[in-house]
Amino acid sequence: MNIFEEPRGDNAIYDLLGQLKEEIEASQRRKPEETILTEDQVVKILNISSRTLKYLKSRRQIAFSKLSGRTYILLSDLLALLKSNRLDSIANRI
Repeated sequence: MNIFEEPRGDNAIYDLLGQLKEEIEASQRRKPEETILTEDQVVKILNISSRTLKYLKSRRQIAFSKLSGRTYILLSDLLALLKSNRLDSIANRI
């Protein structure tokens, strides 16, 4: 039995699992410019400290938005930061 299949009878947990499945599938189809990350997610993705992220923001090395005291970063902005700091390999220079 698939966990997303509803068994006989009504059960709210299977409705929630169905909604969760739809949200996961939708998030996998989102473009980078539509994917919004929290500071905690960025710290985990980049494997940096929250202080380092604060430093990057204070130097305006990464674009971000503030809303109601919370900071949000677009995945596309995070990718732009990584691309701008990319070093080509020696093999690419030859």
